[in-house]
Amino acid sequence: MSFQADSVVDQLYPRNLTSFVLPRQRFIDTFLGWDFNSDLWFVSAAGGGDNEMANTIDGGFEMTAGTSDNQFSLIDFNNMRPFSFTTSICIFICSRTVDTRNWCGLAGDGGGGANPSALMDNDSDQTFNALRTGSTSSTGRTNSANAADTSRMLGKITTGVAACTLHEDDLLTVTRTVDLPNEKLQCQIMVQNRNGGGAGKIASYHYMEAYNT
Repeated sequence: MSFQADSVVDQLYPRNLTSFVLPRQRFIDTFLGWDFNSDLWFVSAAGGGDNEMANTIDGGFEMTAGTSDNQFSLIDFNNMRPFSFTTSICIFICSRTVDTRNWCGLAGDGGGGANPSALMDNDSDQTFNALRTGSTSSTGRTNSANAADTSRMLGKITTGVAACTLHEDDLLTVTRTVDLPNEKLQCQIMVQNRNGGGAGKIASYHYMEAYNT
């Protein structure tokens, strides 16, 4: 059995088309299987915690922070950054336990500080969920009207030239027009122990997708 090397290209992009849009970079992780996919993700900071698949129905991927206050675990693409800071989207489904901070979305070469980013920041010492954005020189956050509780949420972050937005459960909740990312981005997820430490500070992730538009 044989086929022409360019036959798939011919099917996707017929030669009689005068113009077409090439597919752009897209990442999808459904967090299924027996183990954390270390071919996709890099553990940038273990923070005394653990990262593992949950052995429960719809459990997804669990990130557990260390037991000391402010200890955190962070995963990303090891500074491989395929996503645009002005034309990209990140979609995720996550939840967390009490006194646990989790953030997820798109970031530059590290976590925190003045760093290019567009992240959902669900911090337990804050009353509300928030959109955190940052450039190479400044960073900030804007709260949504949704409480930073422990329920499972569907989030969507969109980057743009003039604004970054956060959707929660399909509703636009935050728009930020300052401290916008100005460098290419990678997917990033973090869990952090808050409010005095202790065990059982877990963030669960059930889906993550990112792509350039």
